[in-house]
Amino acid sequence: MTRGNVRAVDLGVENFIFSDEVLLPSWPADDCPLCQAGVPVNVRYAHGSEFVGRA
Repeated sequence: MTRGNVRAVDLGVENFIFSDEVLLPSWPADDCPLCQAGVPVNVRYAHGSEFVGRA
């Protein structure tokens, strides 16, 4: 699985074969539709606590 941001050269290999590609939308923090809707940032997983710490 790839999000489209990793290539074989990035991994230092000749071939990088993935079973699926998932394109996830992204936007600058100021334009985030979830933030604008008041959806809280999940701080338990991924990088949510880092994001909140920068605010």
